[in-house]
Amino acid sequence: MRSHRGHHANVCEAITSAARSQGHRVQIAISQKKTDACEGEKVFSQDVYCNMKRNPDAFVDRMRLKLASSRVSREVLPILQRTRPHAIYAHSVNAVVCEGILQAIGKAFLPGGAPFFMAEMPFPCEPSERYFYGEQLRAMFERLNGRTAAARRRSQANLLDRFAPITVNERTSDLLSQSTGVEIGVMPSPYAVRSRRGQEHKHRSTPLRIGSVGHQSEHKGFDLLPAIIESLGDQKHKIQWVIQHQDESNPATLEQLKTLQQKEFDIELVHRDLTPSDYEKLLLGLDVILLPYKPQRYQSAISGICYEGLSQGSVVIAPRHTTVGKIVHEFQPETPQFEDWTSESIAAAVRKSVENADPIGDAALAGASLYAQTNGPDVYARRIMSPALQDLALIQPDRSVA
Repeated sequence: MRSHRGHHANVCEAITSAARSQGHRVQIAISQKKTDACEGEKVFSQDVYCNMKRNPDAFVDRMRLKLASSRVSREVLPILQRTRPHAIYAHSVNAVVCEGILQAIGKAFLPGGAPFFMAEMPFPCEPSERYFYGEQLRAMFERLNGRTAAARRRSQANLLDRFAPITVNERTSDLLSQSTGVEIGVMPSPYAVRSRRGQEHKHRSTPLRIGSVGHQSEHKGFDLLPAIIESLGDQKHKIQWVIQHQDESNPATLEQLKTLQQKEFDIELVHRDLTPSDYEKLLLGLDVILLPYKPQRYQSAISGICYEGLSQGSVVIAPRHTTVGKIVHEFQPETPQFEDWTSESIAAAVRKSVENADPIGDAALAGASLYAQTNGPDVYARRIMSPALQDLALIQPDRSVA
């Protein structure tokens, strides 16, 4: 697992809890800083995500990527040798981690006895001058395919036959597949909360609580919030705004929000690190979750808050022509979305949601039930394990899930 911080903590808990409830034994390795509340052992001595800016077509970067993969392999190998897993799942990983784990699998297991390895690939993945997601994966698959051809000549087992690269949506899959020349599977993200809004939320709260939460930044529309809030001051339905912010959030925008508070706009400013439980309580109290995100940044990216909002049954307002807008439309087709990245366009979508709060809110609760059936952690855990379970007769009884 990548970490037990922020939305990653939700994913970690959701997947492991679901797998255990299905009777699997699960052991966890954490790739980033371990905390007291974090189950599992820290696996990497160095940050494996700092390599995302290295261009594999440049000689020096290619050598550094090779060294990083080798280090990952050395650090993963003892865990594989000790746990002898039946299946391996890696959440939110790059080419360095994938190749390192595959190298470790090749060292830890005899040909034909390797565990299934499923890796969720990174996003966003549009071509960039700063990040080389697709290029690194392309170079990795070129090396792996070369080794596969050699293995076939020697009539040896092929590790790629038991490697399933996946990503969270069709757009990201298409971009990565184009970059790598390899088919990348799609499995909807299991971001979810443990609780759902129930029938007590069938009639919207008064005032209606609209929230912009999570890590605030310019491309997430934080600077547009004052104008959006001010333009909705004439609503008949009372609105309470819940705005989470951090030390690095734009101080000028924060001052504008405080000025609106003084003008008697109902704004709750949340500025503190929240425990997973407190964060979930904050989310559950929101009738509407506003994602005023810059559409250009969300052509293949996803949002943990978006998935969490859908899973709990809050109305989620997002940019229409994005991966975020597409997932919202799938589970909340009645929810208004905004066309342009302007305060006017976003406010218009919020206004429609407020004016039709009850029917749109009811549809969001129904969408949460559908989400649990198709995208929830139980479904995701079964998908992770399904190829390995089909091979169960070949697995020794002391094998586990890592």
